[in-house]
Amino acid sequence: MSARDPRAARLAGEAFSAITGLRIEGMYLAEEPLEPDEPIPLAEDDLDADLVPRPEDALPLPDAFSIESWWQEARPRFDPNVRHLAGKPFSLETLRAAIDAGPMRRRTPLALDLEIRSQGAFRLETRRWAREQRCNLEPLRPSRLTQPYAELAKAF
Repeated sequence: MSARDPRAARLAGEAFSAITGLRIEGMYLAEEPLEPDEPIPLAEDDLDADLVPRPEDALPLPDAFSIESWWQEARPRFDPNVRHLAGKPFSLETLRAAIDAGPMRRRTPLALDLEIRSQGAFRLETRRWAREQRCNLEPLRPSRLTQPYAELAKAF
């Protein structure tokens, strides 16, 4: 997570947070880069630049040094051969909890994961009310949903 590229740092922090469960806040939050006080000279300005904010611009900017320190202590709790979600081994329960109580921005990717793992048999419509999504998750059973993608691919 480099301070030189805040966009990449924000995306890396979001992925790290989704996997480990570490919330990027407090001491794990970096200060936002300061905007220059002086306007950019017209000759140096990129007139073709897209000025519309991207969704990742709203993500928290992680502090790489404090997160690295946290990771040195937390790393032994994470098995590198196991997929993790919110700091716990991936399971149907962790998936349900992440969809139910996790950040809204993660629902659609989690729903896509669910659809892929169920080979299209289960589709969660993330634009519906949260209570409807919760009800739709009720009949879901583990079956193949917790298998690694490599094992799912062997079925084809």
